[in-house]
Amino acid sequence: GTYSGNSTYPYQFNLNFSAINPNTTYWIRPASYKVNGQWQYGDTCQITTPPPPTSYVISPACGSTTSSRWARIDAQNIYAFGDAATTYRFKAFIGSTFFGQVDRTVPNCQLSQLGVTTAHTNTTFTITVDVFWRGAWQLGTVLCNITTANVLTRQIENNLSIFEVNAYPNPFANNFKLDINTTSEDQIELAVYDMLGRQIELRLVKISELDTQEIGENYTSDVYNVIVKQGDNIKTLRMIKR
Repeated sequence: GTYSGNSTYPYQFNLNFSAINPNTTYWIRPASYKVNGQWQYGDTCQITTPPPPTSYVISPACGSTTSSRWARIDAQNIYAFGDAATTYRFKAFIGSTFFGQVDRTVPNCQLSQLGVTTAHTNTTFTITVDVFWRGAWQLGTVLCNITTANVLTRQIENNLSIFEVNAYPNPFANNFKLDINTTSEDQIELAVYDMLGRQIELRLVKISELDTQEIGENYTSDVYNVIVKQGDNIKTLRMIKR
């Protein structure tokens, strides 16, 4: 296939990544001027795009030890060639033996969701992350070892309060999702404002429904302030729609 485009800037041309494929070699012929209405082409060059994106564990540090089966595992967020990964598959192994897996629409999970219980002490788990991107699974090849301590906590401590909010992708082309790590089951209030302070959207969302929420589909290209509330906790994010 072919892709063409014009640039008003001299010596500059940007590929539209949403229109091209990964791991593909493209031939580019620059045309710098016209003679009698015909473009005069220069030398042809080859550009090879990177391979499909893969994810991997970024937190906690690989090789670390945890005393909580509720430990949160974060993976590299995938947004490449204009498209975001829609599913993150966390897989755990003990040695070469498969232990468990969980599919998530956000790039994180907990050890407990992989099947780790308080009985799995002094155990090293090898974790990989696959992603579903552009209709196919991209297998994670980076191995991350996380070891459990001598004693694992059975539940989240009562005095531990967590409220962490992230949104992805950012910038976004179509919509974005919220990634909220919280110890509360209270309802989430989501308010979105444009840069003039006008409220664009207001949602009340249950914790159990967060994974299905897609935000910004009908927004115009602009910068938005997203305010997320849960009880007395408030977080503000700035999102950009291309």
